Parts: sequence; C-alpha cells; structure tokens
Amino acid sequence: MNKTKNEDWLFEISPKKSALEINFKELWHYRDLLMLFVKRDIVTFYKQTVLGPIWFIIQPLLTSVIQFIIFSKIANIPSDGVPYFCLYLRVIFCGSIFQIV
Repeated sequence: MNKTKNEDWLFEISPKKSALEINFKELWHYRDLLMLFVKRDIVTFYKQTVLGPIWFIIQPLLTSVIQFIIFSKIANIPSDGVPYFCLYLRVIFCGSIFQIV
C-alpha cells in the first residue's frame, strides 16, 4: 500500500475550468436548488430570534438610525452633502460584507 515517490499515478484528477469561472446558464438551471439553500440558511440563522427573518432588515435600519442620531445630531460631523442616513446605511452594508468574508 505504501507508494514510493518515483511511482507514477494512474489517474490525475484536475478541474476542467478555473474556480473563478461561473457558469450562469447552469446557475439559472438550478436556481430552485440555490433558492432552497439560501432560504434554509436564512431560516436556520434566524430561527432562535423572536422577530425571525424580519430582524435581517430591522437590524441595519436601527443601527443606521442610532448612528444618524449620534454622528449628525450630537457630534455634528459633516457628511459633505451626502444624506446622513444613506451614508450610514452604506457604511453598515459594506462593513457587514467584510465581516462575513
């Protein structure tokens, strides 16, 4: 059962494409399976919360409201013409993406 380093393998398994190539036709074909996986992940993640999947939407909105009150009303930090609420919602969205990765 022990193989020496000089022996050649009978088969070499390698991918047909690189890992970064996405076949959108195949994704569209299996979209129902993909949606099933996404739904399962969301349901299992928020199953223990009282509000359930609605918390997925409420949490960033509440965080944006709190940051809006603190940074624009109390600290008076300028936003250079960008609406404060949109600015903080965008920051939370980008932060959550990097947090996941």
